[in-house]
Amino acid sequence: MREYHARVALDVDAEGKVSSVLLPPEVPSVLVAAARETISHWRFKPPVRDGRAVTARTWATTVLQVVPQPSGDYRLRVVFQSNGPGMACPAPRYPVEAAVGGSQGNLVMEATAQPDGSLADIEMVSHQLKRAYTSAFEKSVRTALAQCQVSPELVDGKPVATRMRLPFVFKLHRLSAQEFSAIRNGAGVGSEPADDDAASPADQAVALNSPVQPLEPASWGAGVTGEGAPQPPAGSHSSNATPNAMR
Repeated sequence: MREYHARVALDVDAEGKVSSVLLPPEVPSVLVAAARETISHWRFKPPVRDGRAVTARTWATTVLQVVPQPSGDYRLRVVFQSNGPGMACPAPRYPVEAAVGGSQGNLVMEATAQPDGSLADIEMVSHQLKRAYTSAFEKSVRTALAQCQVSPELVDGKPVATRMRLPFVFKLHRLSAQEFSAIRNGAGVGSEPADDDAASPADQAVALNSPVQPLEPASWGAGVTGEGAPQPPAGSHSSNATPNAMR
């Protein structure tokens, strides 16, 4: 099974229906039509302003899974993970002193995505790091967050603030002689993500107070299905579609 991680821009109408789906350019073109068809069946609880439901824009973190079938066909499963502001952030650099010392760990930051696209009120809320290196890891993360590009969520056409939780994992891989030499010379290395697909910390971001809330799994549209289409894992928000060009 092949997977693609995608941050998808969604416009939601006042009835909670998805009216527009914008997938990032890195999604293979052969999957775009099927993914849009599937996501268009998702339902959200629209925000309310002055006693009436209004439109919104949010960004959904998704996993597109291309699942082979016994018949030789493929099914596209789109798994919803979370939604919130759009974010594009560089991975933080691995602190040189921590890398030389073989220190690994993780930390969780919180920040507010502001209507003007900046991040404010940034704070570290928890960590599992050696005390000697905590400040170095936090400094590295703050430097990366300062370079984030943020697209705020929209409510009734106006940008709003959203509080975000941002987990970071620092994991050393086995260094080559060249990399180790670079570290000793102060060049530094990038942080290793939690898995090979999570290239940016924004992929793991969770909105704490998004004005656009997904409905319960049982209320989500089934999307386009076919005989033999795989069933979504228990407790996940997912739908299935058949990419026509992949038959």
